[in-house]
Amino acid sequence: MIAAATLEACEGVSSPFQRGCVRRTLIDTLLKVQMLVSVLVSVLVSVLGLACGDEADACSKDTSICDCTCFEKVEPDVSSGLTDHVVRRCDDTPRCPDFVMTCGLEFDGEVTACPEVDSVAALDCALDVLARGEPGRLFWRSNAGLSRYTTLHLVGDGTAFLNERDVWDTYGTWHDVALLRLQGPAHFEVCAAAATIEGRTACLRTLFVGPAEELCVAEFGYSSLYLPD
Repeated sequence: MIAAATLEACEGVSSPFQRGCVRRTLIDTLLKVQMLVSVLVSVLVSVLGLACGDEADACSKDTSICDCTCFEKVEPDVSSGLTDHVVRRCDDTPRCPDFVMTCGLEFDGEVTACPEVDSVAALDCALDVLARGEPGRLFWRSNAGLSRYTTLHLVGDGTAFLNERDVWDTYGTWHDVALLRLQGPAHFEVCAAAATIEGRTACLRTLFVGPAEELCVAEFGYSSLYLPD
């Protein structure tokens, strides 16, 4: 096709100069083809790059956190004045307002029944999200002599990442950050239908079934006075 077009372009050129015309025309045509191929390759690379970027950033662009790489234990230098802590490298969508529960406490440090909550609406919202199995983030604090800060990152496939820490006075424990299997929807529906606050909050102490499916960050101690803002 290129040869035919070249010959046609040089058809009116006199014989002595026809060979040079053919050579120049052929070179020009090949250069144009090369430029076109380069442009097409650039466009293709850009499209593939965007696709790969979307996949790589799925944790931050989706409404859920999808793997352990979203969590990292940071061990600051002593000179920084900060304590060890966990940072979340990805983001997910808060599904309900935060709320605070007032609970009992066992001698072994386990939080027991929680008969009071500062926002019934926020509690009911959390139970509804859990019953529906929807992705997103839930947060609540349990005050029981210690303060327990619970962040639940719902994946949307029946699992969730639990990021939880306790504070006793100025020191605390950052518990295992791990992926766990949630109870089924019926479990949370029963709690949501309970007549008392204590009955509704019971589900938040029995969220999971079985052991952790994946450990992201192992438990460690920290000082609550030196957490970053």
